[in-house]
Parts: sequence; C-alpha cells; structure tokens
Amino acid sequence: MPIPLSQLLDSCKTAIEEKLGWGEVRSWKQRDYECLSKLIQEQTGISLSLSTLRRIWKPNYAATPHPSTLEALARFAGYESWHELQREANTREEEPREAFDERVVPAPEISVVAASAATAQTDMLRDPPRGPVGADHDHDHDLPGVACEADPSPQTTPDPLVRQPPPAVGMRRVILALATTMLFVLVYLAFNQSTVTSTSEVALPDVPFSHRKTVSQGLPNTVIFDFDISALGDREVFIQQSWNPAERVRLSPSHRHHSAVYYYPGFHRARLLVNEQIVADRRVHVTTDGWLPLARYELRDPTPFYLPAERAVHDGMLHVSPEVLADARLDLSTNRYWVSYYNVRDFGQATGSDFRFEARLRNRLEEGGLTCQKSEVFVICENGFFLVPLAYPGCVSEITLRMPEVRMAGRDHDLSAFGCDLSDWRKLGIVADGGETTILVDDRPIFSHRTAERPGLIKGLQFRFFGCGAVDWVRLQDGIGRTVFEDDFP
Repeated sequence: MPIPLSQLLDSCKTAIEEKLGWGEVRSWKQRDYECLSKLIQEQTGISLSLSTLRRIWKPNYAATPHPSTLEALARFAGYESWHELQREANTREEEPREAFDERVVPAPEISVVAASAATAQTDMLRDPPRGPVGADHDHDHDLPGVACEADPSPQTTPDPLVRQPPPAVGMRRVILALATTMLFVLVYLAFNQSTVTSTSEVALPDVPFSHRKTVSQGLPNTVIFDFDISALGDREVFIQQSWNPAERVRLSPSHRHHSAVYYYPGFHRARLLVNEQIVADRRVHVTTDGWLPLARYELRDPTPFYLPAERAVHDGMLHVSPEVLADARLDLSTNRYWVSYYNVRDFGQATGSDFRFEARLRNRLEEGGLTCQKSEVFVICENGFFLVPLAYPGCVSEITLRMPEVRMAGRDHDLSAFGCDLSDWRKLGIVADGGETTILVDDRPIFSHRTAERPGLIKGLQFRFFGCGAVDWVRLQDGIGRTVFEDDFP
C-alpha cells in the first residue's frame, strides 16, 4: 500500500533538518525560518512564506500542503521532485528490505543559567554588563552558495571610569559554566541510559505466532496470521506484515487472526511488536511458479497487471511485447510503464555473501523499450537485496545502486560506469566472494564494495525494465561454483 502523505512529509522534513544541521527544530527562531525560506527560493526557484514553513514544522501538523510547496521541499531535500520522493519511498513496496522506524527521543535542553545565577547576579551588581542583557546570538547557517548573515548586535564601549574584571575572572566564569554543564549532561546521560536499559530488558511472555498462505504459489496471495496475544495484557501490540512500517496494524487482545494480501512476490518478515520490541516474527516467502511477468505504471502502484507467462518466452528470450501489454488493458499512450520478470523461490545454499550471477539483457526502443532504457537486476536475499541498474549514459543521474549497507543515487554519486547503450545485448555480472561484491558489465569490473552485513540465503531474482526489456540468458552459481539455476529460454 502507498505510504501516507504525512509519513512522506515527515521523511522529507527530516532530510531537510539533517541537511541544514541547525539542531533541534524547537530551538529554531524567526531568523532560522527566514534563512530557510531564502535557501529554498535560491535553490529551487520556489518561494515559501515564513508562515507556511512555521505551519509545516509545527508538531502534529496534519494538513495537506499545496503541491508547489511539496515540490519545493522535496527538491530542496535533494530529490528531483515530490513525485521522485514518492517513487523512491514506495519503490521498496516489493523489495524485502528490513527497515524499522527508529524514533530517537531528543535530549532536553540543559540551561546553565540557574547554576550560575548567584555569581551572575553578584557580578552584575559589581560590574555593569558590557553588552545588552539577554541579547540573542544566533548561530550562523553555513550552506554552499548562500550566506544568511546574523543581525548586527549593538556594541557598547566599556566605560573607562568603571573597573573592568581582569581576564582571569572571566575565564573562571567560563570554566564554572562549562563544568556545571558537563555535570548536568553526565547525570542526564547516566539516568537516561539506566532507563533505556531497564526498558529494553523487560521480559515479555512468549506469544504463539504462525502463518499460512491461501495459495501455495502465485499472485495475488492472502497470508493469514494466527496468534494469541492475550498474555500481553493491555499493552499496545502491532503486527507489521513486511519491512514497511506503513504496513503496521494495531491489534486488540481479542484478536486471533490478521490477514493481508501480497500482490508482489518477495521475501518478507512479519513481526509482532510491543513498544518497538519484537516479540515474535515469521518469514513470509511469496513464491512464483517459474517466471512471473507483470507490469505497472508506477513503481508504487499497489496492484500490478499480471501478464500471461506463456507469452513471455519466445524466440529464445524472456520478453513481453507491447501487444501483450495492450491485451492486458495497459494504456501504452502514457509512455511510462515498468515491466518485471520475477523468479522467487529457494535457490539451495547460495547466499548473498558468496555467489556468482550472470545475465544478458537489452532494452531496445524497437521492441517496446522507453526513454533512458532503464534496466535493473535484483538478487533478493533473506536480509536484504542487491539492485544493479543500467541505463543510457545520458540518464545515469536517475538510477540508484543498492546493496546491503549501500545506497547510491545517481544524482549525488558518479554512476557513469553504469551507463551503456542497451540496444545491444549486455552481459551483467554480480560476484560476491566472502562479502566482497564486484559488478561487471561485459566482463569489465565497474564497481566493488566490501560489506560486513550477512544478506543470508538467496530467495529470488527479478529483472525490471522501463518499457519492454528482454533477457536471453541467466545463471546463478553458489560459493563453490555449483550452478543452482540457469535458463536460456529455449
């Protein structure tokens, strides 16, 4: 299901806050919002008023912003558009990525004013202040290309008739303030740590949790989860049917069953959660019977067009023609649709840490390919996935490389090595050897990365094309060179 707009907006705001690095939003002042408005206008060409920004960053903001506002925020956050942000957030709809919302409770601000109040009051009676009392000294916001200057503060020339404190006295005040601050911080951290530890160590009773599929193979597929959460009492219990936190449903103690429809193949982990603590989980492997072709307009579409498998293999290749899409009532005039070929099942003992994957693919305009010839290969594992993209050289800014512990978008990384003309057959290879993964195009290494994460067993393959791409050979070998799957589409 598509991720709600409120969740997408929160994600966008978080990205902007991280980009700015201005600290907690609750400490932002008028000047901060003025500076943010200026930055957004200079970088996106869209003007957002201070009132709009303040309203959007209000706690519990629940309204729907104007489309132009969403566009400006997404582009400033680093996306090409709000549509691109939605696409990237929802593209993992069928990807078995293990992801959780990690909510960090911000530490309260600690004031050192009270700690040094007596000293400050005595000093003010003895020595008049040299600057305005309570003057607000904002931090400078240092972003490339824009300088938001601080408002000039009035300066007072010291009165030569009034005795000024020697430098050593001022230094002692600074040291006292710092020491007091550190003491408060250490006490807070110690208390907070003990609280977190005691919470995380709360023992919860065992909960029976199982699942069953209404059909053994094929899509769509309803999965029924059976459980008994009565032992958890009045605690808030949620079931999350996949990696996506948006697919989280609150359960009542009387609930014994929960069902969900899976429209895409893949490997998921359903979980029962109490206060973000996993009390039970089950692996849900939604498999296919051989190659399953399907199409959709957008990657976030909740339900795809299922295509006949018997029309997907012909002339020694895996390929559906535009005529097949038209027969499935997909509107070709949009010039925007994706075609996927899934083969999701067990592949023996081949793991994401040690395997060799090879395939030949192309995405010709003459055969129904679309602009940019975007072509992607997925190797789906128990604990993550590999996504290797190829595209026409002029479009590499729009592709994204994914691996365990790796996410590289073409808009902010150099992925030019993944650009090639896919009008001809291209050989793509992915080789993992003890966690060292190398990607090859036409037997030429173009990228390598070492990961400490263990992806687990390989559970599925997917080819995804923008348009009607084709595959004429695919092979998967395990870590000892044994072929566990091969298809040349005879």
